[in-house]
Parts: sequence; structure tokens; C-alpha cells
Amino acid sequence: MAAENIKTLVDAVNEYFSQYELEDLCSQHNITLDYSGTKPDHMKLAKKLLANIDAGNNRRFMKALLEDLLLRCRDTIENLPLEDNLYHKQMIPQLRKLKRYLDAPKQAAKVGQPSAIKSPTPKSNLIELFSRAKTEVIVVDTTLDAGTFECLLKVKSPIRLLASTEAVNLDQNFIRALKTFRSKGRTVELRRYTNIHNCCILFNNRCWLASTSIKNAGNADFNLVEVVDFKSLITSRINNWWEAAETIVIG
Repeated sequence: MAAENIKTLVDAVNEYFSQYELEDLCSQHNITLDYSGTKPDHMKLAKKLLANIDAGNNRRFMKALLEDLLLRCRDTIENLPLEDNLYHKQMIPQLRKLKRYLDAPKQAAKVGQPSAIKSPTPKSNLIELFSRAKTEVIVVDTTLDAGTFECLLKVKSPIRLLASTEAVNLDQNFIRALKTFRSKGRTVELRRYTNIHNCCILFNNRCWLASTSIKNAGNADFNLVEVVDFKSLITSRINNWWEAAETIVIG
């Protein structure tokens, strides 16, 4: 376990993962996450994982984490101007070195029952999908509440939220989440319309239909399907709804 591997892991997780995403990934692999105050202790996690790489699900968790880190690093490089890419370009070879360390021959282990392999949750997949938005994001949803913003954590583009008139839950949690987004310099516009029964997402000139509200993305019955043939029709209809919708003002 080299100190440079620990530093690489700590720096990369700090740069590319939010607290919620890290907690979610640890939960998927049954990895205990220690805290320093209210924040995850990245240094303690890195030392624990790399010092005991073949214990429990540590190696499987690290491989999943590294694959995600490399993907996010490459996406960042693609989406930033050349002059802002130096740090991220330097991160790629460091992450690859750490990956080679993980790919080294595995130590002999006791034979036992294999641990269950958990695939990424729909919510973590949806967060990752939204993070790729380069254009304005439009979310048409049957319900909006504070959970909606969990899926939009990594969106930097302006966001338009359109929900059914009777299905906008403007409680204190929702208002607090909305104000937090705006306090970070993000643009969020909220409207409601009378005749919304489906959930839809639009950005990057693409369109997806969701089986249920995005706030329920952590549930097993959440599915997302991209629409190709009728994309223009759906986009036009949503734009008409937006123009006719009531604006909700939250100071």
C-alpha cells in the first residue's frame, strides 16, 4: 500500500464524487464509511481499503469505484476548455496506476460463500446521466419534492421543472433544497400544468420517458427509456405545456 495510491484515491473521490454518491456506492457493496464530523472521512476509507484489499468486498468495491472515477475524469476533460484540463489529465495516469495495483494477482483467500454482487442503483445511474448534460435540462414529472434534487446533484446547466398542478409538494424540505441549488449559482425555474400524467427528461437534444417520478429512482420499478422516433413530437408538446404553465415563485 503506497502512500501515493492513498493520495490518488482521496484526491479523486474528493474531486469527482459527492457525499451522497459515495454513501450510495458504499451501501451497495456493504462498505462501512467513517465520518469526520458530518463529512465522510476519505483518508480513513482509502487507508482501510488499500491496507486490506482482499478483505470482504473491498477489491470489488475499489474496482467499481475506479472505473467510475476514470469515466468521470474523462468526461470532465471532454467538457472543460483545454486550459482548465491540466489537473484532470494528470489524474488519468495516477488512476491507471492504482488500477494496475488492484489488477495484481489476488492473494489466496479462504473458501466461503460468495458475497452478493449488487449492480449500481437506478438513482446513481440517473445522477450520472444528468451529470452529462451540456444543455438546459427539462424535467417533466408527476411529482416534485426534495428527493427530486438528489437526482440533479451534478447538473450545472439551467434546470426547468414542470409538474402536475396538484402534485407539487412545496414543503419546507423542497423549498430548502431549491434554495440550496440556487445558492450555488444554479438556475432552477419551476412551473406547474394541469394535464401531466407522464414523466419525461430532455437535454442534449435527447429525450427519455421514465416509468415513475424521478424522486423514486431508488426503487426497483424505476425504468428509463430513450425516445428516438417521436422525440420531436414530445419536445414540441412539452414546450407548449411550458408556455401555458403557471410559474411558481419561491423567494
